[in-house]
Amino acid sequence: MALNEDSVVDFLCQRGLLQPGTPCTTEPAGDGNINWVRRVRAADGRSWIIKQAREQLEKFPQYRADTRRILIEAAWIRHAATIDPDGCCPTILDFDPERRVLVLEDLGNCPRLDEELLTKRDLSVALEATGGLLGRVHQSTRGQPALRSTFRNDDMRDLHFAHIFELPFGDNDFPLPQPVRDSARALRGHQPLQRRIAALHDQCRTEQAVLVHADPQPGNILLPAGGTKLIDAEIAHMGCAALDPGLLLGHLALAAIALKDEPSLRDRASALWRGYRAGARERPPWETTVQIAGVEILRRTIGAARVTAVGEVTASLTAIETGCAWVLQPASTIEELGIQ
Repeated sequence: MALNEDSVVDFLCQRGLLQPGTPCTTEPAGDGNINWVRRVRAADGRSWIIKQAREQLEKFPQYRADTRRILIEAAWIRHAATIDPDGCCPTILDFDPERRVLVLEDLGNCPRLDEELLTKRDLSVALEATGGLLGRVHQSTRGQPALRSTFRNDDMRDLHFAHIFELPFGDNDFPLPQPVRDSARALRGHQPLQRRIAALHDQCRTEQAVLVHADPQPGNILLPAGGTKLIDAEIAHMGCAALDPGLLLGHLALAAIALKDEPSLRDRASALWRGYRAGARERPPWETTVQIAGVEILRRTIGAARVTAVGEVTASLTAIETGCAWVLQPASTIEELGIQ
């Protein structure tokens, strides 16, 4: 049964979270790109975030995906919460697997990391905490093939990877400024780059080494007062350990390009590495991590998920040059960033 603005309140009552007759308001919460997501506020000040997975994606109904994704998200949160001393996991308040409904704590309208990256603010604590959680999840699930069936999430993984590794680098009609469109077109004929991206795609699809969040983009990292929260694990699966830190590193680079501030990238990347290294004794190959970051820089510049940080043409062209260099010459980038 699909929830709506009226029935979601009845659902909370049925689950024992709310007394019938309590005055409530309902509003959209977050971007809601994949799942139906609402915030319910009660007159007494309590509030809840309710997510329901449906076959058609919420903002992209042309795409369908297995609703098991919300079972996987709940399982990721529950596992991560057992190794989360910094409290980076959101709290599950209720879960109805039959109706595919997850009820989470409401963190309010707190800042997100994507907004803060475009400032000169010191974000070391948030990046170290996020890296630490990702590293601990990777370490705690390494060498556990039994988890592959629990976290089998092929629909979401394949859709996500298509938007990372395929669609930005083929024929498309993404709305890009003409100079950026021309550069994107040139990348399609760059055979060494295309081969490297295809190899990374194959590696990420076939490796099942650790449990990855798979979407630790800064928009999924919330900064409530006194803490850091990593949300939206609906793409989680057993995968390539370099994916999580690589995707987040790509966003750190995009912010540095927008700020024209290379030292900020080194400082922020160092915080991410410190956290990750503290959590994961076995670290991903840094070359693969940097190459995935390079692909993320490119796809966030020329793909459907283009970010405002590189909205200006000069920044976009710099991002394209940087992304290509990271994919093709990762050793130089590792040296520049001081990765050890």
